[in-house]
Amino acid sequence: MKTTYYAFFFVLSLFSAGSSAEVIRLGVTDYAANGVHQELIRDSVEEINKILEPRHSLIVKEMTESEMKTAILQHELDLFISSSAFYRQMVRSGARDIVSVETGRGTGPNRTEGAVVLVDRRRNDLISFKDLENKTVGFCKIFGNFTLHVIEREFREKGLHALTYSNKLDLQNIDLQELLEQLRLKRVDAVIAPTCSLEKLVEEVEVDTSWLKVLEPRQFSSLKCSHSTFLYPGLTVSSLPSLNSVFSKKITQGLLDILSKDGEHFWSVSTDFSEVDQLLRALDLDAWAEDRKWTFGKLIKEFWPLLLSIVLVMVCLATYGSVVSFIVRKRTKSLRCALMREQILKQKSLTESRRIEEMQRIGAFSQLSSLFAHELGQPIYAIRCFCYSLQKALDRTKKGDSSLKEMVADIENQATRAEEIVQKTRNYIKGRKGRLEKVEINHLVEKAIKTFKMLQHEDFQIYFHPTESELFVLAESLDIELILINLLRNASDACETVGIFKAWIEIRKLADIVEIRLWDSGAPISQKVLLNIKELTASSKEEGLGVGLKIVDSLVEGIGGTLNFGISKNKGLEVILRFPLSEGV
Repeated sequence: MKTTYYAFFFVLSLFSAGSSAEVIRLGVTDYAANGVHQELIRDSVEEINKILEPRHSLIVKEMTESEMKTAILQHELDLFISSSAFYRQMVRSGARDIVSVETGRGTGPNRTEGAVVLVDRRRNDLISFKDLENKTVGFCKIFGNFTLHVIEREFREKGLHALTYSNKLDLQNIDLQELLEQLRLKRVDAVIAPTCSLEKLVEEVEVDTSWLKVLEPRQFSSLKCSHSTFLYPGLTVSSLPSLNSVFSKKITQGLLDILSKDGEHFWSVSTDFSEVDQLLRALDLDAWAEDRKWTFGKLIKEFWPLLLSIVLVMVCLATYGSVVSFIVRKRTKSLRCALMREQILKQKSLTESRRIEEMQRIGAFSQLSSLFAHELGQPIYAIRCFCYSLQKALDRTKKGDSSLKEMVADIENQATRAEEIVQKTRNYIKGRKGRLEKVEINHLVEKAIKTFKMLQHEDFQIYFHPTESELFVLAESLDIELILINLLRNASDACETVGIFKAWIEIRKLADIVEIRLWDSGAPISQKVLLNIKELTASSKEEGLGVGLKIVDSLVEGIGGTLNFGISKNKGLEVILRFPLSEGV
C-alpha cells in the first residue's frame, strides 16, 4: 500500500511537471518510507508539494541507500530523506541538514534513534551481547542499515567481533510482528529492531510481549523507549546545492509546522551530529573513508605529477647510469688493451734483452775460444810429436811392450781428435764451413757412445737401438759426435739427482728423414721447465755457461736438421734430433 502511494504520487508529479517552470526532485529511502515514521514522511511529501504548487512541481523517488548515493553523485536529486548517518556520509557532496525527526517520547532531536536487541526471557544463556556469538539473529531490511551500524559499534566498543550477527536471517518481506513470531518459535535466537518500533507495535496491535527481554537495556535515558544502544539523531531531511535557497527556506518552515496524526512524531532542528560522525569513523564509513583507502589508481590520480617526475628522474638516472657504464666499459677495455700491449712490449723487451745478453756472452765465449784454440794448438802439436818419437823408439826396440804401443797410439789418436776440435772451433769462429761427407749415422752414434764412456762415465749404462739398415747423412762426422757427446753429458748430469745412470738412444727412419731419440732416467720435469729448455735460456747448472744447447742447436742447423724436446715415458726430458737422409743412398 505504501509503495503504491509513492508510485501514484510520482506519476502525478510527472504529469504536473509537464507545465511547470521548475521541478524539485526528492529522494526517500525505503526504510524511511516504510518504517516507524512512515505517516510523518507521507505528510511531509504532501506538504512540500503544496508549497511548490501551482507554479512548481515535485518528483518523489523511493530508493535504497546505494541507489540514492548514485543519484546524488550524478546530481539527480535536490532533496533527500534518510538516516542521519547517510546524510553525514553525503556532506562532501554538498548535503546540508534541514530538519530532523523528533518524537514525543524523547526530549530533543539529537537522541531519537538507536537499536534494541530482543531475546526470549526464558533463555538463561542470553544475558549480554557476548552471548550472541555464533547465534542466529533476526533482522528485517526494512529497518535500514543504520540500525545495524549502531549495533556493530556497540560490539566493537565491547571488544567483541564486529560481525557476531553475520548469520542473521534475511527476512525482508516480513514486519516486526512476524519477526517476533520467528523468535518465539526459536527459529532465531535474537531480534534486532529500531528503537520505539516495539512500543509502536504494541500500541497498534495487541501483542503479548511479556515473554520478551531487552538485552543489555540502557537505563536513565531521555527516550521513553526500550533500547540497547547509545542514541543518535533520527531521520533527516537534507538539501543539496541544486536546491534554490528560497525553496529551502519555505520547505524548512513548512516541515517544522507539520505534526503527525498520532501527535508523537514531528520535525525539529538537530544541533549535534558528533556521535553519528564518531560511529561512522569507528566503522570506517564516514565521508572521508575512501581518502584513507589508498589504491594504485587513486595514487596515480592524486599524485601523477610527482610520480611522473619520479619516473622521469629514474629514467634520467638509468640513462645516465647506462651511459657512464658504457663509457667505463669502453675505457676499461682500452686500458686493458693498453696494459696488454705494454705487457707484450715488456715481454719482447725482456726477450730481446736476454738475447743481447746471450749474444754478448757468446761473443765473449767466442773470443775466449779463439784464444784457447790458438794457445792449445802448440801443446797438442807437441804431444803428437812426442807420441811419434815414442812410437819410433818403441819400433826400434824389438822387445817393446805391445800394450804400451797401443796406449801410445790411443794418445796420438786423441791428440789428433783434439787438434780437429781446435780446428773446428777456429772454423766456427771465422764462419768457415768444413768439408761435408756422407757418414753412416749408426756408426757415428756408436763411436760417440764409446768416446763418451771412455772419457767420462764408464759406469753409465747406455742402451742403443740402431736400425737394421745403414742410414747416411751429409755432414761432418765430428759435428754429430760433438752433438751426441754434449747431449749425453747433459743426460749424465740429469741422472745425478736420482743416482741411476741410464740412457736410451733410438734411431728410426721416417721417409727421407732419420730420427734420433735420446732420453734418460733423470728426475721428472714440468711443462714450465720444458718451455725454458725449448727457449734455450741460461743453464740451470751452477757451473754451466748456458751456451751448450745453443752450440748443439747451431751444429744441428748447420747440418740441416732440427732439435726438439719433449717429455719421455719416464716423465723426464727427451731429445729428438732429425736429419735429412743423404740423396742417392
